[in-house]
Amino acid sequence: MHFTVILATGSATFFVLRTITKKKRLFSNTIITLLILALLLHPVNMSESYIMGTAAGMIGVLIKYFGEYRGTPVINPVVGALLLGSLIS
Repeated sequence: MHFTVILATGSATFFVLRTITKKKRLFSNTIITLLILALLLHPVNMSESYIMGTAAGMIGVLIKYFGEYRGTPVINPVVGALLLGSLIS
């Protein structure tokens, strides 16, 4: 269930941002980022865990889209999502 929550919200965020920004990004790179994120987050069967997974997936995709300067990434999206997610929680 944990993987499904992260992959579903991250994929939905990816397709929404793709249509809004018109930036051409590869979906396979986003799936790889979300899978790494799902492996690093510890799944616990609590509702807070699903909320944290949802937030981390969305933050990871947002960093993937907007976390670059002149075409080079400023921070790894997985690291940024984990850092911001831990600061939020």
